[in-house]
Amino acid sequence: MNLSGYTAFVIPAAAMGANEQLRGQAEGLLAPEFGGATNTTELGTLSVTNYGLVLAERKLIAVAPLITHPDAIDVPLLTVAKESRKKGAGTELLGCIATYALQEEIDSVRLVVEPKRLAMRAFVQKRGFKPSPRQIQDEYVLDLSLFRSRR
Repeated sequence: MNLSGYTAFVIPAAAMGANEQLRGQAEGLLAPEFGGATNTTELGTLSVTNYGLVLAERKLIAVAPLITHPDAIDVPLLTVAKESRKKGAGTELLGCIATYALQEEIDSVRLVVEPKRLAMRAFVQKRGFKPSPRQIQDEYVLDLSLFRSRR
């Protein structure tokens, strides 16, 4: 728990799948933002390895499926409950994902942000994400290699 009152953590996808209550809350957050239940069901085809989560008073308020590679963590979706937006939950989630990446000695976090999500694009850019050098449309990257070299 931090000063914001949120608890942020990364859990393995298998643990998420085994926790029916948490999985249901995650689907409830993701489905309205990303095209309904079919879209969240398709996450299984993305080789999701972990989930970044933020809880407030035992309620899930932010979620991001993570796909871990040796050099990067891909975040294909990220959402914060509407009533929790602009209150630090998204910042807490991105910070948690970045900390996890550093602990795993991963150099970058790559996040896809749809063009219509203008507020989200501004949000991630304020937190250090830059347009992808891989020239992938709608992808933003947080380079963590600078932090790793200081350790």
